Amino acid sequence: MVLDRFFVGLFGMGETFDRISIGGNKQLALGYGGLWVGYTIPSHKLLHLYTSVKVAGGGVGVTNFQDDWEFEDDFNDATFVVIPEAGLELNVARWFRLGGTVGYRFVDGFEGWSNYGKKDLNAPVYALTLRFGWFR
Repeated sequence: MVLDRFFVGLFGMGETFDRISIGGNKQLALGYGGLWVGYTIPSHKLLHLYTSVKVAGGGVGVTNFQDDWEFEDDFNDATFVVIPEAGLELNVARWFRLGGTVGYRFVDGFEGWSNYGKKDLNAPVYALTLRFGWFR
């Protein structure tokens, strides 16, 4: 929902990481979703600043691709994820905006697995955002 320069919404994301051969073909998977809030400055200009923060809950698990994406019961970590980001947004049409951002993903609650440490899921992020609506 867009309210003048402020917006609020929901999002969901998922990512898999490199496969590791430990008694099979296993891969680490991260999934999370939650609240997305942001602000554009000044939104009436053709090109303007775009900032947002995503706050989410989720989990990390280990999949075995030989078992059709079944998650192992012995490894499951609940996570809390925060992603602040900033970038530029272009007013393409009165009803369409295109944004490009960079940010950083902070993941808390991951205890590590195999050669992945507690902080290895923290990472720089980038995004291309398409927003549709009726903007003033």
